[in-house]
Amino acid sequence: MPDIFETKALAYEDAKRTVAEFEGTTIADDFKILAAERLIKTDPVAALYDALDAADLASHEPGPGFLDQLETFCKLATKVTIADDGEQSSRLVRFLVTIASDLYHTARVARPETGINPDRYRKPLERLANEIWGSELLFAHRLQDAKEFKIAFTADCQSPDGSWPILYTHSPEGGIDTASPLINPRQTRTEAQRIANAANRCLKLTPLHVEAITAGETQNSEAA
Repeated sequence: MPDIFETKALAYEDAKRTVAEFEGTTIADDFKILAAERLIKTDPVAALYDALDAADLASHEPGPGFLDQLETFCKLATKVTIADDGEQSSRLVRFLVTIASDLYHTARVARPETGINPDRYRKPLERLANEIWGSELLFAHRLQDAKEFKIAFTADCQSPDGSWPILYTHSPEGGIDTASPLINPRQTRTEAQRIANAANRCLKLTPLHVEAITAGETQNSEAA
């Protein structure tokens, strides 16, 4: 069964590409705003989920990246129109907008000296991932349980047929292999990377862990 992102995946990838092309350029802000609005209109769940996902990944690195990504997430949330139609997508958008409002108040108004508790943004991501990819994440756990070394998921290689498989490390020395027919390839890299990130998150892996594991620097399941 297709997940909630698949029907709009190609249009979303095109909109995302336009946003990326405008970043860091001198093009007028009006065009950048229009590109961001197009992204949100194409798939608001994907736009908000990806922004929060990016913030969580950035939270593991030093520097201002986390707060910058969090601000992007909160700004996107203010531009979303929530339909009152009872659909899953509308419910998920409402949930993400609520998270954004809460995080914005914490980061910009309350300004906690000790920072923001990671559970405030990581737990919502885990909750959404479990709802959207429950079977895939269950398989990720089972795959890890069957190995004597740490595995990590990536989405860096496109198949000859144009699809993007979710890959995983197949030996303690690193290297990658297709995850299994139980995790179907996706139409776009963005889709595949979402699942790879969610699988790594459910296995409690940070981006540095993933990098070390795929490079073969982690030799057993107790490392990382």
